[in-house]
Amino acid sequence: MEGSTSNEGPKVQVRFTTQQSKYAIADTPIMIPIQFKKSSLSQIINQILDLETPVKFEFLIDGKFLKGSLKKYLDDNNLSSENQLLIEYIEAMQPPQSLPSYQHDDWISSVSINSKKNLILTGSYDKVARIWDLSGNCISNLLGHTAPVKTVSWVEKNGTYCITGSNDNTVRIWEFDETTGNSTPKYECKGHEGTIEDIAVSKSNDYFATASYDSNIKIWGMNSSLDKEEEEENDEDVESKQKKRKISSDIKIKNSMATLKGHNNGVTCIVFDKNTYTLYSGGNDHSLRFWNIEARSNTFTMNCEKVINCIDFSDHNNLLATGHSDKFIRIWDSRIKEGSSVKLRLSSHNKWVSSLKWSPKSPYMLVSGSYDSSVKFWDIRSSTSPLYTIKGGNELDDKVLCVDWVNDLVATGGSDTILRLHSTSGIDLTNTQ
Repeated sequence: MEGSTSNEGPKVQVRFTTQQSKYAIADTPIMIPIQFKKSSLSQIINQILDLETPVKFEFLIDGKFLKGSLKKYLDDNNLSSENQLLIEYIEAMQPPQSLPSYQHDDWISSVSINSKKNLILTGSYDKVARIWDLSGNCISNLLGHTAPVKTVSWVEKNGTYCITGSNDNTVRIWEFDETTGNSTPKYECKGHEGTIEDIAVSKSNDYFATASYDSNIKIWGMNSSLDKEEEEENDEDVESKQKKRKISSDIKIKNSMATLKGHNNGVTCIVFDKNTYTLYSGGNDHSLRFWNIEARSNTFTMNCEKVINCIDFSDHNNLLATGHSDKFIRIWDSRIKEGSSVKLRLSSHNKWVSSLKWSPKSPYMLVSGSYDSSVKFWDIRSSTSPLYTIKGGNELDDKVLCVDWVNDLVATGGSDTILRLHSTSGIDLTNTQ
C-alpha cells in the first residue's frame, strides 16, 4: 500500500532500501516532498523504525550520497517528480574517537599495526624502530640501522617478524619474542643502492618487496628454502660466501630473489594485490606500474600527471588509491587496461598527500594523511568532500607522514613526533557493501 507524508508541496515517489538488516523497513513506495534533505529523510526512517534512540542516516541514489534536497537531485539529473526514486540508506559514520598518543624522540616515518598481537610497529628518523603495546608502553627498541628508518611492516610466518627499511640502503628482518619482548635481528637484506622507501608483504607472507630510490624493486623470500636457493645462485667460493653472509654471529646477509627494473626514477611506494603474484608500484617518474612477480615482468604501465607518493589496494573492490604531490587522491580500477582507469579524484588536502589506507572492512572508505597536518576519512561515494577531518599534528606546518588502518584502529604519525591512535569502532562498516 502506498503511503505519504503530511507535508504540502510538490512530492516525488520513493522507495527506501538498506543492506543493514537491523534497520530494514517494508519496501513500500511513499510520497516525499521534493524539498526534503537527508535530515528529514532520516526522521522518516526513525519514525518508521520507532527507534528509542534516534539514529543518523546517510542516503544514496544511484550509488552516490545525497548532498542537497531531492529537488536538487532531480534537477541535476534532468529528472521530474514523476520519476520514482530508489533511495538506499546507511547508518552515518560516527566521528573517529581519539585514543592515547605515544611520544617519540624524532619524526615518525612509518607505522604498522599487528592486530593479532595488539602491537604497533613504528619507524623513526632517530634510526630506531619501536614496538608498542596498546597501553602506550614501548616494549622493544630495534637498534641497528645507521640512518632514519623510513618504512616498517609485520610478517606472521612461522613466528612473528618485523621488517624495517632505512635510508642506510638496507632492510632488516627481526624476530620478535612475545614472551620476552625482545627483537632479534636475523637478516640484513643488501643490494639496493638507494634509500628504502617502502615495504610490501605478499598475502601468503612467503615473500616481501622493497621499493628504493635507486629506481628498483627487489623481491625477498621469507622461507629458509628460498635462502638456500639464493646461496646456490651465488658463484663466490664458500669461504667468501661465509664471510659475506654474516655480519655478526647472529645476523645473516640475505640476497634478493629478483630485481624488478622499469621505473626511471625513485620508486616511492608498492603494494601487493590479493593475488600473491601481482604487485603495484608508483614512483617519481609519474608512473603506476603493474608487475607479475612469478614472471618478473612489468605487465602494464599507466602514466600520471604527478609524482605518486603512496599507494594501497583494496581487496574488497580491486581499486587502487594513490596519493600525489598535486594534493589529489586518485582512485584507479586495477582491472582496466585500456584508456584511463582513473575512476575519480578526491580533493580536500591543500598539500602533498603522503600516505593512505583503505578500510579493512568497507569497499568504499579510506583514510589519508598529508603534509597539511590533517588526516581525512573518505567515502568514495562522496567524492566532493571527506566525511571527517582530524588533526594530524600540533601545528599547521606539522607533516603527517604515515597512516595505517587495521580493524577498528587507525594510527598516524609525522613530524610532530607523536603517534596518534583513533578508534572507528562506532562505525558499522561491515554492512555497507
